[in-house]
Amino acid sequence: MGVKERLREYIKTLDISEREFCRQIGVSTSYVNSIRQSIQPDKMKAIGEKFPELNPMWLLTGEGEMLQGNNINKVSGSHNTAVAGNGNSVTTNDIAGLIELQKGYQEMIKEKDSQIARLISVIEKLSEK
Repeated sequence: MGVKERLREYIKTLDISEREFCRQIGVSTSYVNSIRQSIQPDKMKAIGEKFPELNPMWLLTGEGEMLQGNNINKVSGSHNTAVAGNGNSVTTNDIAGLIELQKGYQEMIKEKDSQIARLISVIEKLSEK
C-alpha cells in the first residue's frame, strides 16, 4: 500500500469526503488523486497541523499505527510535544526531521527518474541501429 492509499484509508476513518479533506488542508480538490510517490513537505505540514492524531510515520512509510492515540496533549511553545496512546512522544522536531527525510527521498527519486530517462534514450538509440 502506498502513501495515496494510506491517506485514503485515513480519510475514510474521518467519515468525510476527499474533497472535504482537501479543503481542510488548503489544497485543490484533486490533490489526493494526484499523489504519485509521496507527499510534499509543505502538504505534510498542513496535514499534521490539521490532523495531529494521524501518525506521519505510518502515512509516509506504513510503519506503526495509523493513529497516534486518543490522548494527544498539545503543549504551547517552540518545543511542542504530543504524547501518543502508546506513551511515545512525538515532537515538532520529529515531524521536521521526517519532512527533511522526505525531501531527501524526493531528490533521490528525481535523480533515479533522470537516470531512467537517460537509459531509455540509450536503449532507443541502440535499437535504431
